[in-house]
Order: sequence, then structure tokens, then C-alpha cells
Amino acid sequence: MPFDTGLATRLRDMGLRVEETQGWRTRGSSAFFPRGAVTHHTAGPPRAAGKAPSLSIVINGRPDLSGPLCNIYMDYEGTIYTVAAGRANHAGIPDGGSCRGMTGNSSAWGLEIEHPGTGPLDEERAEIAAAAQAACIKGTADADMVVYHKEWAPSRKPDLATAPSPDEHRARVAHYLKEGGGVVSVNPYETVPAWFWEWVYWYDCTKRDSPRPTATPEQIPEWAWEMRKKFDRNERHKGMTDGEQKWILWYLAGQDANSRPDAPEKIPDFWWEDVKFVQEQRAL
Repeated sequence: MPFDTGLATRLRDMGLRVEETQGWRTRGSSAFFPRGAVTHHTAGPPRAAGKAPSLSIVINGRPDLSGPLCNIYMDYEGTIYTVAAGRANHAGIPDGGSCRGMTGNSSAWGLEIEHPGTGPLDEERAEIAAAAQAACIKGTADADMVVYHKEWAPSRKPDLATAPSPDEHRARVAHYLKEGGGVVSVNPYETVPAWFWEWVYWYDCTKRDSPRPTATPEQIPEWAWEMRKKFDRNERHKGMTDGEQKWILWYLAGQDANSRPDAPEKIPDFWWEDVKFVQEQRAL
């Protein structure tokens, strides 16, 4: 896989909150054939410096090392950022030339966790880190191919410096590979950019004879089409027609009189019951 452009979709499918950095799909080297993953911490500023103080560095690099410095990055609030779909400069050559068959950056995804490394990683972000690395390797490797940088290069690297232990981390990765991301799932309606809902409303509830919402990307990402279908399935009672679905989306979006979809003048009682159903689904 010269460029792992499906990474953001796998992360979201694991139930994670994801931000896609601009240009990540073509960032890094195309000489990228990952067999496993390496876990790092930034050794950067404390939480008081903001939620993502090292994000610019992992994208653009340092004076002594050009970016990108990882494939994915986790901020202090647990958001996962896609940084590079190609090979990133994160691990270097492992001690002895090989670590579990991985021989360098071209053979491993890199996760950078925003963490000073002076205390244990908090439990919630430890879970998110494990789920994120499970998403990286899903379909390619087992959990035993996930290592800490200190296992990769013990002569020069301490990360991840404190708890959880590498074996505990791998056990969590194995859990998420088997069970998916239910434990770390966040409300999916909070994990997408604002333009997504404007675009879904325009696409599903209008005749599309007006310009697309201005914030919508020129090319709709694959994850947006998949998420639209997923939400459509989650919010659709058995027997709910396209017309009813469009009316419910219109109703919940604010009831703009100029864009009311074709629907009965008097709304059937069971449509109102379905409105409650959709609202309950959105509150999960």
C-alpha cells in the first residue's frame, strides 16, 4: 500500500473521533509497506499548552528531522489526526536492524501521543491509543506486531515511558481487533465536520438545484458517503420510505419552508413516532 488512504475510514469505523489534516493523503513517501506499528509519545509541552501543541511539528518536522513524523497523532483530548498516508519519519532503524520483522519506517505505522512522558498515560487515552493502532493494522497484522519505541530501539528511546506496559497495550489492541471500537465509541454526530450535515441535508432533502454548501469539499471523501449510508441505516425504521426519511431530516434540520420535501400536508401519526425514534438514535 504505497499510500494508506483508507486509514481515516478505519479509524472512524473503530468509533474514534478523527480530524483529517490538510494534504495527509499524499504526505510521506510512497515507499510504504507497513507490517506493524510503533507507539511514541511526543515528550512535548504539558496540557496547559493547549490540546494539540505538537501537531504542527509532527506534520512539518523539526530542524533536525523533516516531517511527517508520524502517520497518526493523538491530542490531549483523545482526537486522532491523520497526518500521513505514506511513510513517516518516526522510528528510524531498530536496534539490530529488525524488530519483529520490521526493519524501518517503511514497514511500520507510527502513532504519536501528545504526552510529556513523565507520568502514566491516562486510562481513557490509553484505550483510544490501542483502538487507533488496531485500526492501523486491521487486515494486515496481529496485535503482537505493535511495539513501543523503547522495544524498537532500547539503546536510545524511552517511549512510551510509563504505563501501560507494552504487553498490556498489545492486549488492548487485540481486544479492539476482535471486538471493534464499542468501548471507545463517541457520539458519531460529534465526530464529523460541520459541512457534513449541511451537505447531507442538501443532498437528501433538496432537489440539488441550488449550489452545494460552500464549506463542502469539491470531492466528497469516501468516509462521508459511507457515514451517510450508516446514519441512514441507523435512523431508518423498517418500512420507512425515502420520502418519510427526507421529511424527517428536513424537520430536524429546522424546517426551512423553501426546501420542504414532497410530503403529505398532514403528517401521519407514525411519522411523528419515527421522528422520536431518530431523535433517540441521535442521543445514543
